[in-house]
Amino acid sequence: MGDYLEMKGTVIVYSIVGCAQCIRAKRILSQRRVPYTDISLDSFPQCHNEMVERSGGDPTLPQIFFNGVHIGGADDLEDLVHDDRNWESLLEIVRTEESTSGPRLPSPNQAVDILDENANGASE
Repeated sequence: MGDYLEMKGTVIVYSIVGCAQCIRAKRILSQRRVPYTDISLDSFPQCHNEMVERSGGDPTLPQIFFNGVHIGGADDLEDLVHDDRNWESLLEIVRTEESTSGPRLPSPNQAVDILDENANGASE
């Protein structure tokens, strides 16, 4: 019962460090044992434009996607999990289908090292 769901697809959460709504969305997914990939725009700022484009122009965070399906933010996710039929339908898609139309995952070597940037800006 403590295991996460096995999925062929991908749940993606675009977030930034310290964002209360981002933390809330990730907590909702974790409590429901749904594995997700967190794309932190702090580390991957180059993903911002794709996120805005895929979310229909919405620049707010978090933005959540189940494969290619845009869910919205934390409030939208909260509403979805209380709609049993739609929630189960989306979970079934992500369980059984690989993501072919969802957001692209950035390569780890594309990450901006925010710790190095902070250290470079610090006075000694």
